[in-house]
Amino acid sequence: MPSPLIKRRNLGQIAAVLLLSLAGCNSQSGSIIEESLERVYPIEANADITVQNEDGAVLVYGSNTNELQIHATKKAYSSRRLKEIAIDVSVHATTVSIGTKFPPKRRWALTDHSGTVDYTIVLPATTNLQQLRLAAGEILVDGMRGLQQS
Repeated sequence: MPSPLIKRRNLGQIAAVLLLSLAGCNSQSGSIIEESLERVYPIEANADITVQNEDGAVLVYGSNTNELQIHATKKAYSSRRLKEIAIDVSVHATTVSIGTKFPPKRRWALTDHSGTVDYTIVLPATTNLQQLRLAAGEILVDGMRGLQQS
């Protein structure tokens, strides 16, 4: 039969684990916070496009326009995490780079790893998709007639 000292130590460890678990919770737990970005840029009809995202969706639609339309929606479980996700758009007449920067994921279990970015991109149908990278999520390319290399 274990001694009372061992029982108290086990109770203390269990209490510490429960407190640490509760510390990771907040009042917004379970609800998703969103932030949207809408941008329109003039580009050449044969511009080279690069899109990189880690988690979310990338929907690309070709159109009969000479402009790039970007609609991006960031989603996370906390406003702090949402602010840590950065959307980087670099546009020149013949090259476009769209990227998502997520903060580094910490290894311990009680950190917030949430966060996705969903892109809807409308661009000239004759642009060249040089690179389209997505680690996890959905990719859709529709109506494109330019060079496509993924």
